Amino acid sequence: MAASSCDRGDTRKKLQITVVFLVRTLLLACIIARGVLALIRVAFRVAVVAPARSLVAVAGAAFSAVNARCAWCLEQAALGRSCTGTVLGDAVVGAMASSWRLLLQGITSLVFLCARGADEYVRPPPSPLVLTAHGKPASHPQQVHISMVGEKNMRISWVTDDLNAPSVVEYGTSPGKYTASATGDHTTYRYFLYKSGAIHHATIGPLEASTTYHYRCGKAGDEFTLRTPPARLPVEFVVVGDLGQTKWTASTLSHIGGGGGDYDVLLLPGDLSYADTQQPLWDTFGRLVQPLASARPWMVTEGNHEIEALPVVGIAPFAAYNARWRMPREESGSPSNLYYSFDAAGGAAHVVMLGSYAEFEEGSPQRAWLERDLAGVDRRRTPWLLALVHAPWYNTNEAHQGEGERMRRAMESLLYEARVDVVFAGHVHAYERFTRIYDNEADSRGPMYITIGDGGNREGLALKFIKGHKSAHLSEFREASFGHGRLRVLNETSAVWTWHRNDDQFATVRDEIWTPMSQVRSAPELDSRRRRRDSDDESGERDLDTRRHRRRSPSSESCSSSGDDDRSRRHRHDESSRRRQRDQSHRRDRGGHDERRRRSPQRRKEPTPPPPLLPEMIPGRTGGIYIPPFRMAQMMREVEDKSSAEYQRLSWDALKKSINGLVNKVNATNVKNIVPELFAENLVRGRGLFCQSCIKSQMASPGFTDVFAALVAIVNTKFPEIGRLLLVRVVLQLKRAYKRNDKVTFLNSPFQLDMQVIAHELVALELLTVLLENPTDDSVEVAVGFVKECGAMLQDLSPQGLHAIFERFRGILQEGEIDKRVQFLIEGLFAIRKAKFQGFPAIRPELDLVEQEDQFTHEISLEDELDPETNLNVFRGNPNFAEDEKAYENLKRSILGAESSDDEEGSDDSSDEDAEEESDDEEDEEQMEIRDQTETNLINLRRTIYSTIMSSVDFEEAGHKLLKIKLEPGQEMELCIMLLECCSQERTYLRYYGLLGQRFCMINKVYQDNFEKCFVQQYSMIHRLETNKLRNVAKFFAHLLGTDALPWHVLAYIRLTEEDTTSSSRIFIKILFQELSEHLGIRLLNERLNDPNMQDSFDSIFPKDHPKNTRFSINFFTSIGLGGITETLREYLKNMPRLIMQKQKPASSESDSSDSGSGSDSYSSESESSSDESDRKRNKRRKK
Repeated sequence: MAASSCDRGDTRKKLQITVVFLVRTLLLACIIARGVLALIRVAFRVAVVAPARSLVAVAGAAFSAVNARCAWCLEQAALGRSCTGTVLGDAVVGAMASSWRLLLQGITSLVFLCARGADEYVRPPPSPLVLTAHGKPASHPQQVHISMVGEKNMRISWVTDDLNAPSVVEYGTSPGKYTASATGDHTTYRYFLYKSGAIHHATIGPLEASTTYHYRCGKAGDEFTLRTPPARLPVEFVVVGDLGQTKWTASTLSHIGGGGGDYDVLLLPGDLSYADTQQPLWDTFGRLVQPLASARPWMVTEGNHEIEALPVVGIAPFAAYNARWRMPREESGSPSNLYYSFDAAGGAAHVVMLGSYAEFEEGSPQRAWLERDLAGVDRRRTPWLLALVHAPWYNTNEAHQGEGERMRRAMESLLYEARVDVVFAGHVHAYERFTRIYDNEADSRGPMYITIGDGGNREGLALKFIKGHKSAHLSEFREASFGHGRLRVLNETSAVWTWHRNDDQFATVRDEIWTPMSQVRSAPELDSRRRRRDSDDESGERDLDTRRHRRRSPSSESCSSSGDDDRSRRHRHDESSRRRQRDQSHRRDRGGHDERRRRSPQRRKEPTPPPPLLPEMIPGRTGGIYIPPFRMAQMMREVEDKSSAEYQRLSWDALKKSINGLVNKVNATNVKNIVPELFAENLVRGRGLFCQSCIKSQMASPGFTDVFAALVAIVNTKFPEIGRLLLVRVVLQLKRAYKRNDKVTFLNSPFQLDMQVIAHELVALELLTVLLENPTDDSVEVAVGFVKECGAMLQDLSPQGLHAIFERFRGILQEGEIDKRVQFLIEGLFAIRKAKFQGFPAIRPELDLVEQEDQFTHEISLEDELDPETNLNVFRGNPNFAEDEKAYENLKRSILGAESSDDEEGSDDSSDEDAEEESDDEEDEEQMEIRDQTETNLINLRRTIYSTIMSSVDFEEAGHKLLKIKLEPGQEMELCIMLLECCSQERTYLRYYGLLGQRFCMINKVYQDNFEKCFVQQYSMIHRLETNKLRNVAKFFAHLLGTDALPWHVLAYIRLTEEDTTSSSRIFIKILFQELSEHLGIRLLNERLNDPNMQDSFDSIFPKDHPKNTRFSINFFTSIGLGGITETLREYLKNMPRLIMQKQKPASSESDSSDSGSGSDSYSSESESSSDESDRKRNKRRKK
């Protein structure tokens, strides 16, 4: 039976391998077939289309020549002259000429009839690809493009074929003179058989606005130039979609840059390279757009041609797009690179880039992010709001009908409520401009929709528009031509939009309209009379503007019906003149009538309008009243009874606002600074508020889940009841989501609580068991995401439990009852497990802030009856309020220290005295101390040290440059840390770092003391280092010890026993002493270790407190080949029984004489055990 089951298992495995091989072979065949079809298409064009066009041209010339000859013959016959010299010949020629003349007239009429519908413009066909090559060294940058990162920074991205090229950008305001530099990172990706080069990303700044900078990438290659956008209006955007890389693309790019680059930012709503799984096309596209993309920021979003997903071979969607075009998602708080936002012109314009191919339904991360982003836009500071999306929400073209309808229904209301001005889209390969719309109806408060997917793609133009479409009456202009658009925002109230159609030599302005600002439209606080009057005036002006615009830029439909003869043109001109005069007279008449209508009500006295709301009386979104902070503080000071319900209510509101603010602004870099501020608030009273704020913030920003988990883990060390309350609420939330089949809530749940060891691993295993007990597509997908997040942690804490979960996954996969997509997810999960969860770390190093001994783990079962204690979320009066506040003050002082609390009390007292006395003299005496809590200077110092270390030729040059850096007192430690960090990052140990550290230790004792502290810190955290880093660190400190740059008493921090060491620490000790043996030799090393003056420092390495520890030390050094240094310890172990017996005699006599009989020392038990062991050995020898 066992053999048959093994055979069945082998057969199943072989069958799986065969299926995978066949699928991959089929994919490869498809790719080859696609290439063959492309070659056939090109050959057909060369062999058939080109000769046919030549034949048509020759035929046209022949027809022209025959037509001219016939016309001459008929003219000669009309004059009575002979064209052949004979009567018969003239008759024959005359008949033939008349026949040819009639035929040519018919052909000419047919050609003119066909040309009438083309509006005197021939639609361009799809053009061939433009493939660029990189003929420079592998280390030189290519495909350079820039993007905006905040208001004052730029991200420089480029590609090098050399994977070891540095990710460094040098820049300055003068050519060839670089006054600053920035170091970034690089990445690569694989796509089937293709492997990309090194894709570098580096952020430079802060930069001055409207300034030209010269920069060089990777310290090699050409110099590039960029110009930063302005800090205030006016600002100009270029908008182009569905770009591709054809000759028409090159034409569009030449038209965009033809004006000397007279624009500030380029916006691209998806479909960049049209690679469509052919990854080398990404490289050629990057080289094609480099002249423009390296000079102005390109802000792009994804299209359908960027998906490129191949789940069979484990290729995730948007792999190439995310690796090559990194956008400012983190700066805008977006959890995905597929959607983000940014500000331009100093915040006067806010641009939202939406993802048509990311989840956008209710409860999705994109919708939640969009709500937060639009809510944070202050339209008084930001008068212009733009949005970009790939699939158009309104479209009258036959192509891609209705593809954006679901996204429109999900998100249109958000854009409408935020008063978005313009929404740009691509996808449809034509140009179309709609009026302001909301929900398929014209609405002056809605955004203007513009489709501009005509950048030059290889698929050609979408020529057919639907005349009877339901949105046709909303379309003001449409034309199927290649081109690009420009939006120039002039000031806070007006902007001009122009669409430029591509001709062969120049860009023709085909459509133009002036766009008013959306905020000018009726505001809520205006009264109904003024709102009705403004809307009437605006509608009248819009009608006039529409008539003017239609005269200036007719639509394609009107152009198709227009005649081409001069008589019709003169008629249209006369008709336009009459209309213009009629409009002017109508406007004068209406103006006089409106003036009379405005004057007449002045005779009646209008009631006085109510005064505007004061700032502290502005109602909030939830119906409450907003009170400014200064007003809140004043109200709290005015309350005399600090125990009254009024004061408690004010302090509760202040506590709620403070906790929400601190939780909302926490991130991976400032979590250490947020924690003291959070502990300064009364978390015991506001524990319900804290848990509620953490859960809401995490659900709104799932990308920051690990940050919130790290914050909760720190709070859990001081207030375990808060950690338990949060865990209870999370478990109840998961149970509700499971009952409701709410997959979105499940996927966004804070699984990182398990990874921070706040929740016991049994909670995670129990949850996975419930999800996989009755597997469905949604439950298995949630379980896969859960294991991805927590798999690394479960592998360390409960490997057997994780193995059982994967066996269940294997069973589900073999049953094959779930969807194929979910099966691919399970296969990908097994691949991640095989890679030891690489890319899914348990805890990021910067968020590993809690020591293991301080962690407090809670055990909660899903079957327990849990109480969320929701009453803690609302205000309730406390009769012991003053005592509880004083008790928390004492607790806060014990957590944060006396200095912080004293400083806070002193500052509060001084502020109260200043507010009460209002003394100008005391205010002048006080000085404000500004502290940099962002660590900007420290980060810049580390960058300088790192670049100096990495760019120096040898250690002497590096030491000379590093000593020139001006360090503040106490910053010497940063230099030591950076030197050790650079050493650990190398693939193999370089003696360069040891010599540099030795030089600093010998120059100043401060560095020696700091390296000693680094030794202690590294040894205490040695279990966190990878094997390669551990080896480099050990060799670095071995060099310092071997050259006496570091005192040997640091070895006292190492205690070599079985209980006090781990596998990592033993490897560290092994490499350290092996390197010392190579540096000094075994004889000199033995002399150093036997130095009588240093024995106190070496007792922890060669312990003599217990025979077990002594034997462990001897066996350890013997196993690593250094048994020669343990001779003294072996001699001690050999004589240990005799020494124990000598100490046992006085101890036994004392025990006999004493009444208690308990005066024996610690060596008695050891001697008894050793004597019993020796007796047993003697008995064994006698038996033998």
